[in-house]
Amino acid sequence: MTRQRLASDRGVAAMWLALMLGLFMGFAAMAVDLGQWYIARTRVQNATDAAALAGAALLPDDPVDAVSEATKVAVAHGYQASEIQVTLAGGSQLQVEITDEVDNVFLPAIGFPNTQPISGSAIAEYEGSVAMGSPDSQVGNDPEQLSNGSFIQDDLTLVIEGPQEEKYNGDRFHTQTCNGSWPSYCSSTGVNQEFEPDGYFFTINVESLPGHDLVIDIFDAVYAGVGQSCDYYGNTYEGSNGYYGDIYMSTYGLPSYDERTYLRDITTGGAYTFGGNEIPEDYYADAHDRYYPYESGDQAYWCLGDGIDGVTTKSGSTVRMETTFILRGPDNTPWNHLDNPVIDNSDCPATTFDAFEFLSAYDNRVMDLLSPPNGPFDDEGRYGHNGSIDDEGEWFVDPDDGVWTFAETFRRWARFCTVPSGSLQVGEYVLQVRTNASDADPTVADLTKNAEGANMFSLRAGFDTPSGIDPMGDVKLAAAGRLPINVNLDAGNPEFYLARVLPTSRDRTLTVELFDAGDTNGGAGWIQVLPPDDPGAPAAFDGCVFNIDGGASISYNSSTCTLQNVTHSTYNGKVVVIDVPIPESYTCNDTSETGCWVKLRMQFTDAHDVTTWTAYISGDPVRLIQ
Repeated sequence: MTRQRLASDRGVAAMWLALMLGLFMGFAAMAVDLGQWYIARTRVQNATDAAALAGAALLPDDPVDAVSEATKVAVAHGYQASEIQVTLAGGSQLQVEITDEVDNVFLPAIGFPNTQPISGSAIAEYEGSVAMGSPDSQVGNDPEQLSNGSFIQDDLTLVIEGPQEEKYNGDRFHTQTCNGSWPSYCSSTGVNQEFEPDGYFFTINVESLPGHDLVIDIFDAVYAGVGQSCDYYGNTYEGSNGYYGDIYMSTYGLPSYDERTYLRDITTGGAYTFGGNEIPEDYYADAHDRYYPYESGDQAYWCLGDGIDGVTTKSGSTVRMETTFILRGPDNTPWNHLDNPVIDNSDCPATTFDAFEFLSAYDNRVMDLLSPPNGPFDDEGRYGHNGSIDDEGEWFVDPDDGVWTFAETFRRWARFCTVPSGSLQVGEYVLQVRTNASDADPTVADLTKNAEGANMFSLRAGFDTPSGIDPMGDVKLAAAGRLPINVNLDAGNPEFYLARVLPTSRDRTLTVELFDAGDTNGGAGWIQVLPPDDPGAPAAFDGCVFNIDGGASISYNSSTCTLQNVTHSTYNGKVVVIDVPIPESYTCNDTSETGCWVKLRMQFTDAHDVTTWTAYISGDPVRLIQ
């Protein structure tokens, strides 16, 4: 019986072995096909991720190219256009979906279809450098608007300082020198560890092409050492004999009343002709305001307040603080402004504006030209001094000759650049400003430049129309992440446009850094970060965290996001970091020109302060969000 059982067992075992072998082979077949599904799914997801990131980098300025770029990247990963769907998921978001099919080899034998659809989806968004300082097409004061009662950006101008200016004077990133180690991020040997040789960047977003040239103007592009209150010449040195003292405008300054009257009269009602050239009609019609020698009433708005060290004459040696402006065209990497192509042609050359001195012992320039004792212009459009002729020709007026004279730039809008409508592109142009450009090539930094000084200026951009410059709602100009400004505030609590924070930043952190924010002669002040005025935005930012470099004790109200008791002694030359939580419920009107703009409210008395503000959103600028 045992032998029979063994034979029977062998039969059962053989049957089970056959069944299990078939089952194992089925599992193996499924594993092969399921493995193919997994590989295809990974490949599809990698492609959608890459395509979404590539396309989102072109938003929000160029949605058409964003879709095209995403599609191109997906095709490069081996997919057909019919398998790819690219959708704009918001102003700065882009979704890519790819659907593929995988051939099943073994699974059809057990009832599965011959092919299996595999799909992937990714949403990416771009949040580049935070726009700062302006919701429209201009940043900084425009005194010429006083004539029609619509003065723009009261109390604020842009500023950039010479590379050898002391950092504690307010320019955080474009000064090389520190006074010891007490300003933030300075070495013990007096080197600014945050020095950026490339200067500052401003974005000019062109949103449509209305058929007009794009023009960019600079107000008061030249450095002229008038002092922050426009009543100060600066330091004069007499060769090797040392310091000679301060000279004030009351003695050697801007034109007297009679001289301003003369300037006004020579062009009132017509042009002033000399040597075949002419000063345009009414060019000096507002001379009494434009060239008033110090701050007083409406005339104060003409004082942008250039610092006093920009042209220094020591032992007969003169170093001029020059300011260079460079326009760069749009590209596919908006997070990197330095790789944008430089525009440098006859319509839009990279331009270095000279500096001008106010009557020193060795350099008779501006004031000699403005205040001639012996009559009007000579036949080359220049003023003389005691019968002599200055060889610079600074009062020659010809806006089309490519030479910027003092008369064409001091307290005037200068047409820096024209981009013809035929070559204009939708996208983000970048205006670079620096004070250390090489004499041989203005697009290259010269780290040996050693001029001091602070040049205040304003910027505007728009379309050149028969009625004047018009942004037409389609040009936006703002500082890119870093805003160097000069605040001239006698009293009050003005609000400044700080940074644009879109709804995509909800549940993240806006970080604001204020450098050298406490220069005031009128006691302690306060600074508050305000949400946008839009419906749906919070009434106040709550939970703000304040820190100051060096760890000094500071006073603040977290629930109203207010920095309190701001004084020169505590904040001069220091960086204050404010982390502003953006609530999960945050929303704003991103279709409005002024929508989504976080503001900075200040309360000071008698504040004349060069300061640098920085703003950024936590996280990578181009990132996957789904």
